[in-house]
Amino acid sequence: MSHSYADRLFRRLQGLFQIGRISTPPNDTGAVQTGQVTLNGTAIRDGVPIVQDYGFSAVLPVGSQAVVLNVSGDASNGVVIRSIH
Repeated sequence: MSHSYADRLFRRLQGLFQIGRISTPPNDTGAVQTGQVTLNGTAIRDGVPIVQDYGFSAVLPVGSQAVVLNVSGDASNGVVIRSIH
């Protein structure tokens, strides 16, 4: 059974956002702060860019919930856009 374009688009839209938890202290050594995020309690993604109000004077606390935007619905291309702690 072949999937239509609309089916593929719907699946991409479903995967745009995920809620995860910051698992290790963020890394500030690069141009963009990155962190390790645990999604769905089991999937771990390392090196996820964190683009929000943290940086020079603050880091996202370990255990904080994070909203991850998966660019184009691609789970391997996520960015933390918001945190909840």
